[in-house]
Amino acid sequence: GSWNIRGLNNPLKQEEVGRFLVANNVVICGLLETRTREDKVQNIISRICKNWEWTTNHLFSELGRIWVVWDPRTLNFEVSCMTEQAVHGRAKLVNGIVIHLSFVYGLCDYKNRRDLWKDLILISQRINNAPWLILGDFNVSRLPQEQLNGPSRVSKAMAEFNACLNTIEVDDIRSVGRFFSWSNKRDGRSAVNKKLDRVLGNWGWHRDFIHSSAQF
Repeated sequence: GSWNIRGLNNPLKQEEVGRFLVANNVVICGLLETRTREDKVQNIISRICKNWEWTTNHLFSELGRIWVVWDPRTLNFEVSCMTEQAVHGRAKLVNGIVIHLSFVYGLCDYKNRRDLWKDLILISQRINNAPWLILGDFNVSRLPQEQLNGPSRVSKAMAEFNACLNTIEVDDIRSVGRFFSWSNKRDGRSAVNKKLDRVLGNWGWHRDFIHSSAQF
């Protein structure tokens, strides 16, 4: 799972996350934009998913832009690489299956996201054809059609995102639910909706998990 939580200090939000994990049988999840200091992580984890293991990217982000939490009874997650915009790792399930996971939260400025694209390309070269799933908030859409009341042309940011995805040879897995994942919360003509969140799989993922799907 992956959720741009937009702050995790509020106890009500913590309860909501805990209920989400249980209701959806989530065993590993990326929590994005937590806006929390590192010294508060342990207490929050004990409230939302007690006895789970976790890692955060506080080393690269003062307010921990990305947390990854997982249930050790179901899988073991080993971090292979971490940056301000991503946490990459290898998950081994109790049945012995090994998958690669990347939890992504792209920065707002497209120039800063270039570091993320370079990072993903390097990771892809190490993984080759092993199953790899990339999920999170990329802060950019792939196409103008993924934006309601947005620009009608492919922007430079979109072009660079697509170039990265073509290079690492990943594509969206099947999905159900909401199409747009972000809104400026305005009405009428000033309302803008965009698809910024997605779940991408490489050839190895589509080969081994052909029936997998994402729910938004």
